[in-house]
Amino acid sequence: MRSSCLIIGLAVFFIYSRLPAQTVSEQVVAALEQTNIGALLIHFHTMVDLQIPGTDGDFSNTQTAMVLKKFFDDHPVSSVKITKEGMNSDNSVYSMGELVSGVRKYRIYFVMREVDGKQKVHLFQLTEL
Repeated sequence: MRSSCLIIGLAVFFIYSRLPAQTVSEQVVAALEQTNIGALLIHFHTMVDLQIPGTDGDFSNTQTAMVLKKFFDDHPVSSVKITKEGMNSDNSVYSMGELVSGVRKYRIYFVMREVDGKQKVHLFQLTEL
């Protein structure tokens, strides 16, 4: 019994260790879909250039949390779909796509740069379509 549990445990570990890890972009999308501001901010730099309807400027994490919470309370997320990803000339990575909130659609665009070995969002933009 013990050896079969060990074999099953190792098989599960092997299968899950072979699955690709989620990219930072995928983690940002998952946090947006769940409207989990805390999980979203984990991927944001300490200062973020935030451009969403009604707000434009550089904000700290605390300010960003308040602004995004209010925006998403007023505009609950129905879906998020990234349609394009790439690298800018300064080696920053970008993701763009569409965020849907009810009948409203927004172009989503965010730029990440490496900080201490981790990709962090420096620019987060929502533009109503």
